[in-house]
Amino acid sequence: MEKLNIAFFNNQIISAADAVIPILDQSVQYGWGLFETIKVNKGIPIMLEEHLRRIFASASRLKIENSISKADLTGNVYKFLEAMNSNTFVLKVAITKGVNHTPNIFFTCREIGYSEKDYVKGFSAKTTDIRRNESSPLVYMKTLNYMENIMAKQEARERGYDEAIFLNSKGFLSEGSVSNLFFIRDLKIYTPKLQCGLLPGIVRDCLVKNIIPRMGMELCEGEYEPSHLFDAEEAFLTNSIMEIMPLVKIDEVVIGKGSKGKITDMLSKEYEKFVYGQG
Repeated sequence: MEKLNIAFFNNQIISAADAVIPILDQSVQYGWGLFETIKVNKGIPIMLEEHLRRIFASASRLKIENSISKADLTGNVYKFLEAMNSNTFVLKVAITKGVNHTPNIFFTCREIGYSEKDYVKGFSAKTTDIRRNESSPLVYMKTLNYMENIMAKQEARERGYDEAIFLNSKGFLSEGSVSNLFFIRDLKIYTPKLQCGLLPGIVRDCLVKNIIPRMGMELCEGEYEPSHLFDAEEAFLTNSIMEIMPLVKIDEVVIGKGSKGKITDMLSKEYEKFVYGQG
């Protein structure tokens, strides 16, 4: 059994092909469930505590009963990582509503899909016609009902872009289909505020609370129109797997010089020092 083809399913480590969700599970019936996507680097799950804190908070909001404690779930993650015996990959942790109030818990894994070339080239993004509903509680949680994100990204990819950018119902910038958005102008770092209808990303939170203050830079969280992004000198996207990815083009507009900016590079290096224990 290849390592990337194994899964954790309700306290068992088995072949991913043998892990079966019951058809009456509410995640199958209604998408009632949650997941976290975690980067494993040299066998260490990056910011695991933050990811589990978020999924447990969302589980409480969605009335998904906790059949396992955070400490036990943490222990199971490390047992699975030991069985994986793999250095670097993507770990997905999911909790479903289950059947008769008994949730199912599973872990799967896959290879990291970003390459060094991506960071050198930078990403392009297309604004999507799908709008984020900032009044919906679901946009602030990482639920298994992920079709809007999939549709938006698929449409962007079909048009030759790497990512899709959502606006909210008021026409303000919100987030990417799998990322949070930042842009830079006049030595200030801007990002849509959470109330614009976006997932409170783990890397976003780390930048806002730790990295940007550590660098002594000014952060502005607010409501921004697409024109603010078009006029930016630099921009970047964040998520737990890509971490900090330069954004060099939005729609048909080249951002700044069309390459990774100096401040983005500084942020990336400071993030690596902070997260990987080098600073």
